[in-house]
Amino acid sequence: MAASSSGSRSFPGQFSPRSSHSRSASWSYTRGDGQINLSSHLEPLTSVIRELGLGFGPPSYSGNENRHETRSDTVYVDIGEGEEDRGNPRVLSRHHSTEMSSNSQSDFDTAGNDSLPTGTQNTGNNNGRTSGDRMEFQGTIKWIENSVPFLLLLLSRIMWDHRLGILVGIGLTGTFLHANNTIKRQVALKDKRLNRISVWTILFLCGNVCFIYYVFHSQKLQRCLIFQHPNFSKLDVWVVFWSILITDYVIRMVTMALKSLVIIVHKRILPFKNRGKYYLLLENISQFYRILTPMPLWYQYFTNYNIGGEYFAIFSTLFYFLLKARIIRTKLKDLYAAVKTFQCDVQYGMAASKEQITKLGNTCPICQEEFSRAISLRSCKHTFCEDCISLWFDREQTCPLCRAKVVGDPSWRDGSTTAYIQLF
Repeated sequence: MAASSSGSRSFPGQFSPRSSHSRSASWSYTRGDGQINLSSHLEPLTSVIRELGLGFGPPSYSGNENRHETRSDTVYVDIGEGEEDRGNPRVLSRHHSTEMSSNSQSDFDTAGNDSLPTGTQNTGNNNGRTSGDRMEFQGTIKWIENSVPFLLLLLSRIMWDHRLGILVGIGLTGTFLHANNTIKRQVALKDKRLNRISVWTILFLCGNVCFIYYVFHSQKLQRCLIFQHPNFSKLDVWVVFWSILITDYVIRMVTMALKSLVIIVHKRILPFKNRGKYYLLLENISQFYRILTPMPLWYQYFTNYNIGGEYFAIFSTLFYFLLKARIIRTKLKDLYAAVKTFQCDVQYGMAASKEQITKLGNTCPICQEEFSRAISLRSCKHTFCEDCISLWFDREQTCPLCRAKVVGDPSWRDGSTTAYIQLF
């Protein structure tokens, strides 16, 4: 206390300043370094200061040492360098200094964050966004996993409610695929075809048509063939699909029966080289007819709305007819092209000379048998049997030897029938 109360005495070499302030310096006592610890002598004063909640300026620190010191009861005395300050030492509270150092550290951290490069901040934002997207994706996957059992249950319920229609559809699809493959095989066999198989195919297809209309005779589904409505009390979307499905399969079965009838015709009446255009014409007529039959059903469905839905009914009906007009226009072009092809005589070349036949060893490159009415192609001069090359061009556009293009699109000339259902 004597050292702190006397204003004229000096202590050279016993006190060392810890900061370079112009007016004052902070001092503390340690062993032999000139710092004074006054905790024991100023205990009454410090208790009063705690009760009053007073605090003083923070002590200075060297470097970054002890920035986050724990709170203690140590009190520091600030001894001014000037004469007027030496007699009035200031008491410093360690608690207040700790708060000030914490505030300084917070300011330093804020300044450090503000001084980060923009690229670093953007990288952090991108990483956060990527993590968020990953969490959303995982949540979506989890939702799908939880929803799959219910969706399967709902699907099984729908299938059970419409089990009869599903079974009929499966049976008609299998019948169609089997008959279509049989007809294509018989067309490819030419003279080796079996007429009894074609006759059986005709009977089988006609029997299926009669069986369908007999089982569902109360629904009057045959009316759809003449653009009339079937016998249903309520025409909802399932009834429309059902009626269109049955009508579409019936038309395709009748078309395949007619193609089988063409196969049976003797080659003297209808040469093999001309049969491809018959198949083409039958298929295009069938497709055009199948486009027209759903129109009355969809028209009745779109216009069958309760009071308040007249405007939407008009809009949906007009939009449907616009879509339908575009499809009808395309099919009319195909039908017109098929009619022109049917009217033209099939000529892929001219009769081959004896020199050409002898040069080839009198063997057709396609059937590997003796030439029968050998012809030489106009484009590449290769020689084949007339029936063989006609059957080839019912499937391909190019020469079987040099791949030179000879004919146009050969679609439907091989006796095949489209497998797509015309739903609208």
